[in-house]
Amino acid sequence: MSMIGPGSGPPMIHWWLGRRKQADTGTANSGLTGDAEPELPPVQEGPKDLRGRWLNFKQSVTGTTAALPRVLRLVWDASPATTLALFITTAIAGVIPAAAAFTAKLLTNAVVQGIGIHNFHQPDRLTLAGIGGPGSLLFWQPPVLTAVQWIVLLAVLQLALFAVTAFLGTVRNITQQLLQNDVSMRIQLMVMEKAASLDLAFYEDPASYDLLRRAQTDAINRPVMMISTTFGLVQTLLTFLTMVAVLLIVSPLLALLALVTPIPAFIADTRYGWRGYNIARWGSRLLRRMNYLVTLVTTDSYAKEVKLFGLGGYFIDRYRLIAKAYYGTQRAQVARRYMTGFAWGNLSTIATSLTYLYVALQAIVGRLTLGDLTLYTTAASSVQGSIQGILAGFSG
Repeated sequence: MSMIGPGSGPPMIHWWLGRRKQADTGTANSGLTGDAEPELPPVQEGPKDLRGRWLNFKQSVTGTTAALPRVLRLVWDASPATTLALFITTAIAGVIPAAAAFTAKLLTNAVVQGIGIHNFHQPDRLTLAGIGGPGSLLFWQPPVLTAVQWIVLLAVLQLALFAVTAFLGTVRNITQQLLQNDVSMRIQLMVMEKAASLDLAFYEDPASYDLLRRAQTDAINRPVMMISTTFGLVQTLLTFLTMVAVLLIVSPLLALLALVTPIPAFIADTRYGWRGYNIARWGSRLLRRMNYLVTLVTTDSYAKEVKLFGLGGYFIDRYRLIAKAYYGTQRAQVARRYMTGFAWGNLSTIATSLTYLYVALQAIVGRLTLGDLTLYTTAASSVQGSIQGILAGFSG
């Protein structure tokens, strides 16, 4: 059995989309014979200046969105109803966080108003505007209720929002799994039909055969993963826009601060993401060789030959050598990436703490309410998380 050399580039769905891949031009040393040292990972760095990073980000966005129409068409053809259900549940889930945050603000203000009414024996009559809400809602005028009635009403509304969120998450998991099954069957049939039409020479070329195997394995999960990620970005974008609107109501300057603070951590993450991509390309061949060695030693298909020629110890030593190089490189990369992200991520933590202090001081002097404090802290954290999610989603 001969070793299979990998193709270049990340394992995407290019084969069944009709794209051509370039054959791997790296060293042919498999690590199984000859030189015992496996090849080192390529030393490649992404752009370091701000302009280069921006151009790289634009290319990532273009590359991400270029294949989406064809992928969406493939998923839609597999199951239109399930795809539509997945999109609707994802979109609704995007606006619920802002509604929940605003409801929490009203509930907090209602509790504060109720305490004041009880302590100072004030008239127990509250309007929606009196607890920080709008004076009217479209064509419906909110009623005048007691503090306890408002608290119960808002608590029930908050519970309903939480229940809807949980229900939408369940529906999304169901639709995603059903869609995965439909798409998997469709793609397997496409790959089988294509493979049946290929000449024998295709299977004798390592790069071509590797391309076929990656299409057979990776393309099953990639389309639904891409659509789910895209719909997730839509959800994040909706949450981001609604929460930014909330922040602008409190303070435009603090809204800008919440938008800017996640960017340094994103820049650091993309730098190590570029390195991680190159290491993943290098390591894909080693992983296949490691799996091949495990298969040789542990399955009955090769047990007779391995025992006859006494190759068990040799294969184990080779596995240990390759695994040490692979996992050692991965370990160093992961540690550097997350420690750097932690350092830059503290900027967001500091900014959130300062804005929390600012809103708290404004609440003390009466410019804002205690409900505004709750609302702002939730919105600021959500905006920062949304910014990171959007940038990371487009950068891949």
